[in-house]
Amino acid sequence: MVNLAKKFAALAIAMSLAVAPVVSMGATTGSPTGGKTEATTETKPEYVRKETGASDNGSAFATYKTGKASLKKLKTSKKSATVPKTMIYRGLTYKVCVIRKYAFTKAKKLTTLTVGSNIVRINKYAFYKSKVKTVKFNTKKVPVISKKAFRKSEVKTIMITRKMSAKNFKKLKKALKKAKFKGKIKRY
Repeated sequence: MVNLAKKFAALAIAMSLAVAPVVSMGATTGSPTGGKTEATTETKPEYVRKETGASDNGSAFATYKTGKASLKKLKTSKKSATVPKTMIYRGLTYKVCVIRKYAFTKAKKLTTLTVGSNIVRINKYAFYKSKVKTVKFNTKKVPVISKKAFRKSEVKTIMITRKMSAKNFKKLKKALKKAKFKGKIKRY
């Protein structure tokens, strides 16, 4: 009797292993209502973390399997800097498209920062306790700016390129107000 139970359990496990790959590859299965539905697999989000702690020129980045990267910490001793468009890590080039929280906290001498068209998102607390006074947006598109991106920051002026359309300029001004920015917004 025990041998029969063991054989039945082994057979059940083997059947589940043989059927599982078929279902995950999109095979059709019966639904409770009698109709046939297609089993779907979950798609991975666009930013699947690959490696954290990647660095290029002393700045810290997080890289992703999609070939994109996010800026974690900008290391510079200059008064003005530009967020890099790309970074190279272990021989691979990654496109920098996100500014993460606390990215400019340690850059004590930095007063002017230029954000290019490669940046599509600025996370909350990105400018938290930073010494940056002026941020220049050199882009035609409006990046997504989190609500608390400028919380407790010393940013007094945001300059936006004249290449940006009037419609996008209004969108950016609205996003900056939601992000708790209280300084001047100018075009250059």
